Amino acid sequence: MNYELAKQLKDVGYPQEAAKGSFLSGTWFEREKTYIPTLEELIDACGDEFGELGKGNATIDSPWTASGLPVKIGFCGQGKTPTEAVARLWLEINK
Repeated sequence: MNYELAKQLKDVGYPQEAAKGSFLSGTWFEREKTYIPTLEELIDACGDEFGELGKGNATIDSPWTASGLPVKIGFCGQGKTPTEAVARLWLEINK
């Protein structure tokens, strides 16, 4: 996960406590550290809204797709990695 996506999570309110993930600093002039959660933490954070994670139905640039439950149809996140896809799903759920 890159700094920009981690910063989006932070800005929307993703907890910044160090559990299993790591911290990443922005560019040299941005001293702010941003937490990068693990895939497991992101799935847990989605809670009951998490539906599934799969590969193959997205674009070539973003082969992974994380979807919300059918009740929340339309909630979807795509990414180059499973972690990016679930992070984008969390952002959709928490708009």
